[in-house]
Amino acid sequence: MYVRIRSQIRPRFLDPGESAALTLAEQLQADELLIDDLLLNADLSYEMGDIEEAAKSFEAAFASGGLTDDLRCNSLLWLAECQHELGQADSARRNAGRVKQSPSAFEKDKECADALLKAIGP
Repeated sequence: MYVRIRSQIRPRFLDPGESAALTLAEQLQADELLIDDLLLNADLSYEMGDIEEAAKSFEAAFASGGLTDDLRCNSLLWLAECQHELGQADSARRNAGRVKQSPSAFEKDKECADALLKAIGP
């Protein structure tokens, strides 16, 4: 599996006197790499037709808290698309609705969420 497990990324202390700020900065950088890996894995999985794996990665990226609000909405939209393709209509409808109503979502994502909601139906 391409995605690194969050528990494998730990702050490292090279010296007992090492600055906590440096350690925090390193942790934030590691978190950014994790999110990049999650999104890359999600995109590749989706393109290769592994919709379940794509959904897991989009959901993990959304839940990570390391994305800006607009990118979290984009991940949520892709999660909804995956859920729709997996026959999880209720979850897809709920998540697409969240994107459509979000003030942080890109306008294009809101339009796509609206189209997905129409495709899912009532």
